[in-house]
This record gives sequence, structure tokens and C-alpha cells, in this order.
Amino acid sequence: MNIVFYYVKHPSPAENMAAEGIAWNDIYASNVKANIKFTSNNFPKSTVILISDDDTSLNLNLPNLATIKIQQRCCFPESRQHKFLTNYFHCYKAGHQDIITTFIERWFVIYDVLKANKIENFVALDSDCLLLEDITQHDYKKIGINIVSNIERCWGNSLICSTSHLDQFLDLVCSFYADLHTSQKSGGAYIDSFFKSPKQNICDMALWYLMYQRYPDLFVNNLTIDSNDSVHDLVLGYDPKDPSLQEEYQKFTTQNGVAVNSTDPALFNDGNVKIRKVIYTEDGPCFEERETKKLIKAKSLHFSPGELKFKIKPFIEEYQKIYRKAL
Repeated sequence: MNIVFYYVKHPSPAENMAAEGIAWNDIYASNVKANIKFTSNNFPKSTVILISDDDTSLNLNLPNLATIKIQQRCCFPESRQHKFLTNYFHCYKAGHQDIITTFIERWFVIYDVLKANKIENFVALDSDCLLLEDITQHDYKKIGINIVSNIERCWGNSLICSTSHLDQFLDLVCSFYADLHTSQKSGGAYIDSFFKSPKQNICDMALWYLMYQRYPDLFVNNLTIDSNDSVHDLVLGYDPKDPSLQEEYQKFTTQNGVAVNSTDPALFNDGNVKIRKVIYTEDGPCFEERETKKLIKAKSLHFSPGELKFKIKPFIEEYQKIYRKAL
């Protein structure tokens, strides 16, 4: 497998979120290093690729890790990335334009790196997503992504894709914003014309959904339990008051979030969320089907939303103790 991580520092220092005076950039850097070490150790025959502007993360010394430094966050005028930025129309209720464009731009950078290194297939992991199962047998004629039937977004936290399909996705992104730029409609009206309901937030998840909408036969849903009784994780936690994820989260047993310990970022949690219960078995971490109580092996765990991502390091430590896979 070729496993890709893309990590850059928060693009807006003034918005670099902090909890109890602890900068999120520092915590994210710590988490991504822990995740890369975990991935490198668990899949020693795979190539782990880190694309980053963070020198500390780039200094990791692992036998199967290739690091690529982003020299500066810019692009050539003739590049697709530049065309995307030129035509970009920001549609995100909370603002955060720098963050949202960074989320989208990463796919351009990842493509350029893969193309330059003649890598045909890859798995792209978010920094808060742990891969637990080897997925070498994936049919790369299909894009593996998390699809929830009633939500017009696709989660790419554990994207399984070919470089040629990523190229196709980037063409779609560029044409979407180029057509918006020349449309006689307002930006909001143009965007809404692609969705069943008005959209207040457009990020890369919505753009992957447009790709899925246009080419449904190119996709397989990572949230479908496979013949080996294994499945990828959408997100570990969810707000019970959010109706959009109720159907997905009724599939598996959940538990209440623990109380917040604001002095220790490793223990951050949101007591208002429900968390998917993870059960350790000899074969690896599993979810429990709510109705049948059948155990379903977790191919990945996505430590989201919010402060759940700061539970990655404690989980890795526990995982190593149980399965004796020391880093």
C-alpha cells in the first residue's frame, strides 16, 4: 500500500484554535507524528508518504517513510491549483476560508506528488484517522469513500483511490468553480443548483459528493460491511441532537462521552456526544451491531468530531499494550 498523510500548519495564525492556552497546531503535530509511527509500524511493507510544511514532523526517521517538504504554499499560474484559487467562491457559514481552501488544495498537492513519483494507487488518511486493516486487495477501479445516503457529503478521511481518479476529481473541482465564475446566477444559487437542499457549507466533502453524484459507478462505500465482517469508521462520535447521522449510528452500540479534563489535551472529550463503542478482541478492535450484538471488525477509526481527535495517542498506547506492537 501507498499510505499518504498531508499535514500543514494552521494557515491563519490568528485563528489557531487553542484550549487552555495550548495551540492546536502543536497538538495536531503531535497527533500526526503518533499516527505516522503507528501506521509505519503496523504496515512495514507499505510506503508511508508524509507531505508537510512542518519540519518537526518531517524529521521522523522511519524505515518505510518518505517525507516531502512543501516549500511554500503557492502554485504556478498555469497550474490547475492556481485556476481553482482564481475562480474559488467561498461558501462556508462559519468563515474559515483559509482552512477550507487548504482542505481542497491538499488534493492538488497530493496528486502532483503521486504523479511525479509514478504512484498509481494510494490510501489517503486524515491525521485523526487510524488505519487498522490492510486494504491491499481493494479494487482500484473503484474509489473507496464514506457515503451516508441522506447526506450530500462524502467523507474522505480514509480515501482509497487511484491517481487517475484523483486527476478526474480535480478536473471536476476546477470546472465546477470555473463555471460558477462565468455563471449568470449568483454564487449561492449556482451552488444550490447541484444539491437537493440549499448549501451553507461547501468543502472538499461536498465536492467529493458531486463526483459521486456524477459518476456513481466509480465508487464503493467504505461504510458497507464486507464479506469478512469488516467496515471503515465514519466518525467515532456524534451529537444525538443531529438527525443527519442517526441512521448511521443506530447500526452500532454507542456510549456516552466522558467528562472533559481541560488540563490534559490527551483527555479532551465532549460529554454531549455519543461515542461508538470499541471492543478489543483477539482479531483486533471491533464495533458491536446494536440489534444482533455481532462483532464487526474496524478497518479504521476516525477520531472525530472536535476534541475526540486528542484521544488518538491514548488509544495507540492501549492498542500497543493489548496487541504487543511496540513502536
